[in-house]
Amino acid sequence: MANLPTEKISPENDRHPNRPLLWRVLLRTFNGFFDHDVLSLSASLSFYTLLSFAPLLLLGVWLTSTVGYDVRQTLLDQIGKLAGSEARTTAAAVYASANQHPSIGTFAGIIGIVVSVVGATTVFAQLQISLNLIWGIRAHPGNAVWGWLHRRVLSVGVIAATVFVMVVSLLVSSLIGMLLPLKGSVWDVLNQVISTAVLAVLFALLFRYLPDARLPWRRVTWGGGVTALLFALGKWVIGIYLSSDNIGGAYGAAGSLVVLLVWVYYSGAIFFFGAEVVHAWALERGDHVQLSQHTERRD
Repeated sequence: MANLPTEKISPENDRHPNRPLLWRVLLRTFNGFFDHDVLSLSASLSFYTLLSFAPLLLLGVWLTSTVGYDVRQTLLDQIGKLAGSEARTTAAAVYASANQHPSIGTFAGIIGIVVSVVGATTVFAQLQISLNLIWGIRAHPGNAVWGWLHRRVLSVGVIAATVFVMVVSLLVSSLIGMLLPLKGSVWDVLNQVISTAVLAVLFALLFRYLPDARLPWRRVTWGGGVTALLFALGKWVIGIYLSSDNIGGAYGAAGSLVVLLVWVYYSGAIFFFGAEVVHAWALERGDHVQLSQHTERRD
């Protein structure tokens, strides 16, 4: 997209030009949050995450194993830290069940891999659709098939980049743990800082490459950092909520899955709020963006 023409997005129809910049950004953010019905977008993301959870888990373990690094246990531990022990239990059960697949060398195994890849890309495709809505763009009429293929191919790249960043993060954490004999609260704080930094990188990559528009790096980098901080704070608040209110208890054996979906729902809302902040800031700063040749601005 480097040779595509750029388009300036400006704060047209601004009814508060004399207000401080931060105030205008926050106003646009909350207006966009409700205008785009972000909570419904988050609910859709939760559903697609449910469909993609097993393929994503399998692909993540498989991709990291191909580079000689078995992260199954570590990945489950990270899920437990992010979403709680019940989510970790669910992930372990899903992995154990989904791992009972035919050999990769068989025809059924190849079909299984293809289905897993398509399934794993579903959640990222939904993320792209949601970000396009927030960014105020859409596919040209008549490009539905191309749009579907483009989202799937792009989602594979996003998955690979996510796994790469995750592996680097795990290696850095392991290296620090070996070189610096930190214990207790010091290590917990340092580990939280590393996790937040990794999330900032992932969010910046998602804001930069997932939508069909390219915002400047300075904007998505800043937005990724803000969203990571909001995510870290939200994780703590959501953890308190889930631990104080026995949400999954009423659902019996499916309780762990319900807790995971609730966590994804609220986490998705935080991510989309961060996207609204990025878009609002870009509007107020009059950034130039590059639109894909297959997309156009919404009316």
